[in-house]
Order: sequence, then C-alpha cells, then structure tokens
Amino acid sequence: MKSDPKDPAIWSDSHKINSFEVDPSNRATVQTLAKLMQESAWNHANSLKMGYSHLLEKSLVWILSRLKIRIHDFPAWGETIQVRTWAVGAYRLFALREFQILNEASALVAEAKGAWFVLEQGSRRPIRIEPLFHRMNIPTGRSLFGEDLERLPSPREYEGQSFFPVRFSDLDWHNHVNHVKYMEWILDSYPLEFHDRLRVASLEINYLSEAHYGDEVSIRTQKPEDGSNSFLHSVFRKRDEQEICVASIDWRER
Repeated sequence: MKSDPKDPAIWSDSHKINSFEVDPSNRATVQTLAKLMQESAWNHANSLKMGYSHLLEKSLVWILSRLKIRIHDFPAWGETIQVRTWAVGAYRLFALREFQILNEASALVAEAKGAWFVLEQGSRRPIRIEPLFHRMNIPTGRSLFGEDLERLPSPREYEGQSFFPVRFSDLDWHNHVNHVKYMEWILDSYPLEFHDRLRVASLEINYLSEAHYGDEVSIRTQKPEDGSNSFLHSVFRKRDEQEICVASIDWRER
C-alpha cells in the first residue's frame, strides 16, 4: 500500500483474489470489489490523517452516501489486481472519491465513484466538507469517471418483496448494517437462473438511512418496462416503512 510515485494524489493497493471472494464461476463478486475499494479508501484516508480514528478524535465520522461501480470484467480466483483511488474534491456536503481496478496486464476491469459526508458524532448532523479539505491540504486528482452521482429515484411500482432479517454478521464498526450487505441482499433477491444468465455491468446505490440488529428489511424491485436489463430497487425497514436504500443495477449477458 503506497502512493503512486508518478502521482502522489493516487493511492494504490495490490490484492490477490481469494477462494472465498469468488462466485460459482470462480470470478470475484461485485461485493468483493466494493469491499476492496472501501479498504483502499480507508488506507488512503489514514495516510492523509483523515481516517476513522483521526476523525473520531474530533467527534466526527465518515458516512458513505452514494456509490456507482462499473464493471468491465471480473477478476478470476488467484489473480492479483491493483486497486487505485484518489480524492477528486468536494461537492456540496460530499467528499468525492474515484477508483480504478486494474488486472495483471494493467487493463481496466472496474471503476467507481463514491460520495461521502462527515457527521458530527453526537448530533448526527453533516458538516461542510470544503473547509475540512482546505485545512487538511488534501491532494486531489483528476476526475476520470465521467458522470456525477445524482439522487436515484425510488421505484414507482414493484412486484413482490423479499425479506431479510438483520443479523449480527451484517453489522459494521458503526453498529449498523455494513454498506456492502445491502448490495448482497439486493443481489440475493434475484433467482439463481437469472445469475446463471447475466452478470452485473453497473451498480449504483444511495444510502438514505440505517438498519440495525433485529430489524427486518424488504427489497422491492421495479422491473424494466422497455425489455432492457436495468432494474431499480428500494430497501425498506419493515417496522416503520422507512426507505433506507435505493439501487439501480444494469445487467449484461455472460
């Protein structure tokens, strides 16, 4: 783990795809790629003295709000990949960060853009990002992703629901559901034959609220009306019908 000597704004980690990080086709899952990107983001933030522990000393916490991943190819079991990430500045209340994942031939296999905000730990109110970036003199890189992360619409209508209980293994260090778990629930709501035929081409997700241990969540899916492979999902907390997450997934043939 280190900064790129050619561009100090870029952080780079190498990772070998393990057997427990692949699906039945021996390819890394979307969740695996999302976890590796998150880990590299934390590594970079720590190197900049902006990590979890650094903010906690100021009674502040990072919260992921929006993320979009585009996948061009899925790395295979045993393959070593390079995860590159860099900050691209601040927009409104968001700190923006981009990612690239390269294979052993240095070809681009996945790319992503994420938006985080910083909350006051007690009040849970967001703070302005620009002064924080300026005060910490955060190095920023050029945006390569090519699109903004706008608020996703909620499904207008849906067919059926899938329900998932929140268990201990779903929780993260904030004691709420880990952000990747929402992706897993949504992907698990599709039948096996769907996964056998299609792969994720892109996944975009907005995190709106939180789920905690003992909650039950429902996944509502709006199927495409135009015959495409683009689906819209909403995750609700059953006890109060609070929408906690919205996601859009585009699929392509295997």
